[in-house]
Parts: sequence; C-alpha cells; structure tokens
Amino acid sequence: MLKLRKMDKRYRINLKEKEEIEMEEVLSWRPSSLVDDFLERRIELPISKKPFIFLFCFLLLFLTICFFRVFYFSVLRHQHFLTLAKNNLFRTVSLEAPRGLIYDRNGRPLAKNIPSFSLFLNKKEIDNQSLAKIKKLINLNQEEWREIEEKLKEENGIFLLLKRNLSQEEAVNISSNEIKGIYLLTSLKRFYPEGKIFSSIIGYLGEANAEDFKEHPEYLVKEMVGRSGLEKFYQDLLRGEPAKVLIERKEKENPSEIILEKALPGKDLKLTIDAEMQKLLFSLLEEQIKRIGAKKGLAIVENPQNGEILSLVSFPGYDNNAFVERDSQKIKEILTNPDKPLFNRVVAGLYPPGSTIKPFLALAGLEEGIVSPEKVIDDRPGYLLLPNPYSPDKPSIFRDWKIHGLVDLKKAIAVSCDIYFYYLGGGYKNFKGLGVKKIKEYLERFNLGERTGIDLPLEKKGLLPDPSWKSKSGRGKWTIGDTYHLSIGQGDLLLTPIALLNSYSALVNGGILYSPHLLFSSEKKIVKKITFSQNNWQEVIKGLLDVTQKPYGTGYYLNDLPIKIAGKSGTAQVKGGRQINSLFLAHFPVEEPEVSLLVMIENTKEHQLNVLPVVKKFFLWYYNNRISQKI
Repeated sequence: MLKLRKMDKRYRINLKEKEEIEMEEVLSWRPSSLVDDFLERRIELPISKKPFIFLFCFLLLFLTICFFRVFYFSVLRHQHFLTLAKNNLFRTVSLEAPRGLIYDRNGRPLAKNIPSFSLFLNKKEIDNQSLAKIKKLINLNQEEWREIEEKLKEENGIFLLLKRNLSQEEAVNISSNEIKGIYLLTSLKRFYPEGKIFSSIIGYLGEANAEDFKEHPEYLVKEMVGRSGLEKFYQDLLRGEPAKVLIERKEKENPSEIILEKALPGKDLKLTIDAEMQKLLFSLLEEQIKRIGAKKGLAIVENPQNGEILSLVSFPGYDNNAFVERDSQKIKEILTNPDKPLFNRVVAGLYPPGSTIKPFLALAGLEEGIVSPEKVIDDRPGYLLLPNPYSPDKPSIFRDWKIHGLVDLKKAIAVSCDIYFYYLGGGYKNFKGLGVKKIKEYLERFNLGERTGIDLPLEKKGLLPDPSWKSKSGRGKWTIGDTYHLSIGQGDLLLTPIALLNSYSALVNGGILYSPHLLFSSEKKIVKKITFSQNNWQEVIKGLLDVTQKPYGTGYYLNDLPIKIAGKSGTAQVKGGRQINSLFLAHFPVEEPEVSLLVMIENTKEHQLNVLPVVKKFFLWYYNNRISQKI
C-alpha cells in the first residue's frame, strides 16, 4: 500500500516500498483531502493563453502579408508582369519598309521589290549548339561570321539579322530544322531588272554603317540604304517607315504566328528617263567603245525645253544587283576594276571640253563686236608664232589641227579652226581678242564651271582658270598662251559633261538655262535667262548646222540622216597630250530643239570619227521611233 509521510509540512508519495503502481490501485485509491488538493493543483493546472495569442497574431500577420503581396503583384504590378509574360511569349522585330519603286517616264519599272526571306537570331535564346547548326545551313564567309559574333557580345538589342535574301534552298533547310533562337521571316529585296544599263542613274544599296547611324539614329541594324545614284539622292523619300513584327513562340513548337504592324512604304519615283532610249544609247556606246579598243565613255540626252534628262550613260556600268545579293566575288570585281565603273563620269568627271567650247566664244565675239559674221581670217600657214622672251630663238608655236585657209565665223565653227579662235580669244598682232576676262565672263553667263544641281550625288564643280587662279595655285603668271588654250577648250579648263550639255542646251534653245533633273515634274526649273542678240545667236546656229551639212564640216558624216541636226565636234588632249578624248554635241530640231545629245569616248585614236557612229545611229533610231510616230 502507498504510505504518506509528512515532510516540511507537505505530503508526498513514497514509492520505496513498491516501485510500480498497479492500474487497479490507481483507480481504486482515493487520497485524503490534502492529496486531493495537491493533485488538483498539480495535475489539472490550466494551459496559458499566451501561446494561442502569439500563434493567432503570427497567422494574421502572415495572411495579411500574403494578401498585400497578391494585391501588389496582381493589381498594382499587373501591367508590368503581363508585359514580361508577353515578352516570354512574343518577340518584337523591326523590318524595313518596302522601298519606293522607281519607274521611267512611261511607267516601266527600273527598281522594284521582290519577295525574299530574312533570317534573324535571338540573342537571349541562341546557344552554341544552335549556332553550330545554322553555320552549316547558310552561306556566310568568315568575316561575316566574325562580325556576327561581335554583335552577339553587345548588350543592346535582342534580335540580330543574320542574313537577308536567303536562297530557296537555305530557306527550306532552315524551316525543316527546329533551331532554338532562329527566326525565318518573309521580306522584300531590291531588284534592278536592267542591272548595269541603268546603274549610273539608279545607283545601288548597301548596309547602314556607323556613319549612317550618327546622322540617322532611326536606321535599323543592317538596314539597306542608298549608296549612290537616285537610291542615295532620294533615300529619305524611298525609305518609308519600318514595320513592327510580333513573333509568337508556343511551347515545343516553332514560331507559329506573325502579327504585322503595317509598314509605311517609301514613295515611288517617276523619272524623266526614257528606258528604251537608255537601253539603245548604252548598247550603241558599248558597241563603239569595244570596236575601237577604248574602255570608257559617256552619253547624255536632255530636253533643251525643260531640262529633263532622257538618258544618262556612264560606261562601263556595273551590276547593282550584286550589292543587294552581297555577292562578294562580283563586288570585288567591281571595286577592283581599273576602269572604275562606280565612278559616274557624267556628273563627277572633269574633262577639257575641247572645241565644243567654240560656239560660246563665237557668240561672245559677236556680242562684243570683236568679229562680225563676215570677218575672214587666214589661218595659213597653219600656226601662229609668238616671241619667247626667255628664248628668242625658240618662239612659241600654236598650231591648228589642219590648214583651212580663209575662214569666217560659220566656217570656223564648221571646220573647228583653232587659229580663228586663237585670234578671237587672245588676239594676234594688231587683232584684239576677247581676253581672258571676257572669255570667263561669257562662260559664266552660261554657268559653265558651276554645278548644275542635277539630282544625283557627288556632282563636281568645274574650273574656269584665270590669272588669279594660276597665281594662287603656284603656276606662275598668266600668258597669252594660256588664253589661246582657253579659247579652244584646252589647258586648265575643266568641265563636267552634264554642265557642258546643259549650257549647250541653253545656247541652242535661245538662252534659257534650265536645271537638269531626273525626277519627273510638270514644273520647269529655270535657273536663268541669258540675253543676247537674236541675230548673233542665229549666226552661231548656222555655224552649228554647217558642221553636219557642209562637206567641210567635221560632222558631215551625219548629213544623210532623214532629219537635219546641228552640232559641234571636239577633241581634247589630256595627260600631257598622250591621250585624246573625242566629243560631239548635237541637237534636233535645229531651231526649237527637243533633244540635245553629248557623246564622249575617252582615249580614242581617230578623234571625232569615233563618236559620230553613235550619234548617227541614235538620231536614226530617234527618227524611226519617236518622230515618225508623231507624224
């Protein structure tokens, strides 16, 4: 039995006598009131409320925090995370807008856009395995891959254009392979139907570079921009506004949907160019250049009544499609060609005009009263002798290209008599000439030496030499020999072919100088009106007609055409006389002309006879295909 003993006035259970308590004893035993009180206090003591309060507060705080976080993410930051979610599902790519098309005056396309494929790479999705795959499927050289690898290291931008204008085989191979981070998109590429025939007019495209981005930060990476010709001059009009493309990528699928934000195409251009005439003139020039063993030349046709350029050929041409296709081999051949096909001789070439300058001096001589139409000069013995102050026994000799005998103004123009124009320009013995000041004044009246403002890039300014220029350039003092050379279009006188033809058009149309242009417009762009005596003008025109109609004329080869044309031949010595350029200016009709023509072939061997076949065949074609159709 359990025994109780008193200890410090308290009671406790003594277990010494019995180590274990049987269940029955626990159930049957009833302690005294003291034990009851002890057990009530020790065994039935209530649990404290503090833990429950703490737990409740913790749960309340936790739920409150969760509520506010859910509210923050789902309401306050809803748009932000919706955007992030969309970015994971969609990728935005900017694609070039379709460039404006280019047509000739009759609506024939000269530059158009055709369907193509462009390949893009997503920097955030691409990996080395994908890069290895794509290298096997597209044709890029080492330099291009090196450039791409550098672009991959840059932090700006997500999408990178790998290649444009994929071949059909490349497009099929890529679409049939699931490559992470690679996007194949439909696009447009520039195409020039006539290639090199119109290259000197249309120009070509190239990828935007660092210099372009400085001036035009809105350009896209690898965007194709105008590099020459009209493509460059009218770049802002032709470009348009790029498209925005949203690419949707679904789980375990290739990009399945493309949503386009409509692009704004560039503006189309209608030109003054006659495509049929351009093709003809290119073929005629090419044929003649090859026949005589030359390599370079040019031809231009202008309407003298409004400044419209009907044809413009700089030979040799080049295939401008090579730059669009990024054909490295063809591009290399173009860039390394010693004849410089990218150089536009019409607007950037500077040449001595030779005898084609003589009609301007003839008009100046008549206007200033230096000569009359009847004034005759004897050019025998075919040269002029001038004393040489430095070597009296060695006088300066200024020769004519041929002995002509007695010549008046019209015949001097027709036979291109140098001595007549030596007299007229610089004078000789008792005959007073115009002098360099007056020569320059009259040439400037026709804007010779100035830029014409034609809508092509890189037009050069000509050079009208005078004593001041020669002194400043360190070439010594001006001499009478310099004036003689200037009088026949030689020496330091340099003009662009477009400036020469445009001034000739103003001469033969009665004195209205138009701004030559390639963009078709109903408005005439008059630069200035040049005043001179109509009688004097008529005498010069008669001389130009005698060039082709008189047996002694340098252009008599053209007399059997079904139409009468007038013109002026020219030969210009360059490179110290080691090379001769042949020129011919012509217009039709003789009065109130509708076309003026300039043909030039560089480094010829038979002077003007080299260019006359081109002139003759052109006007024969013009008669059969343009004039007879009007009758």
